[in-house]
Amino acid sequence: MAIKNMWGNLADISNIRTPHEILLEQSNFLSEMTNGLLEFKIERKQSSAVFSYDVYITLPSMKYMERLLRMSHDIKLYPALLHDAQESRQYDSKNQEEFEENLGAILSSPETMSLISSLMVQSRSGDFLV
Repeated sequence: MAIKNMWGNLADISNIRTPHEILLEQSNFLSEMTNGLLEFKIERKQSSAVFSYDVYITLPSMKYMERLLRMSHDIKLYPALLHDAQESRQYDSKNQEEFEENLGAILSSPETMSLISSLMVQSRSGDFLV
């Protein structure tokens, strides 16, 4: 007698990326776009089945960092909660597509662009106090 599979078909996970993977991808883009001048620093914490992340834009040459956002999700990945530290606004992302859309809104916001520009100019002029 053959053993019966009672699990059903497992979902194809090849197109699913964790929120952390997406943040790391964006970290690489920031570093490339600024020729390594600015970086993303991601601090990851876990409490039981909840994963929390504090994400900073850093200016390593001047040992400066500023929180850009906070993110949290449970073991199921989504929904993921994003908190924009620049605008004090929250985004609830029900799936990967919404997460990418909401993250994009934070990363390309006028407030974030202003922060990035200011850090780049400060580093160029050397007027930044540590």
